[in-house]
Amino acid sequence: MLADGKVDGIVYDYVRSKSEAKARGWSSVEIDYSSIPANLRPTSEQYSIALAPVNDALLNDIDDVLIHLDTTGMINSGIAQIGSGR
Repeated sequence: MLADGKVDGIVYDYVRSKSEAKARGWSSVEIDYSSIPANLRPTSEQYSIALAPVNDALLNDIDDVLIHLDTTGMINSGIAQIGSGR
């Protein structure tokens, strides 16, 4: 979808995105998890956001969304839903 121009960016496996981005002349940026508490960070895999072509405005918008994500609230909400049987 990214190659066909149907989307402007994707979240993709970081290691794989590096080679894809290089081969296509795109940009791949590793997601910065430093603002997320260590116990809530992904541990088994790393993800990145690939943009084609480089779109600084979109990258800034994505960064802004990620910085303001309430991951603790989302996780706690999910745990509460599981606990209530939903």
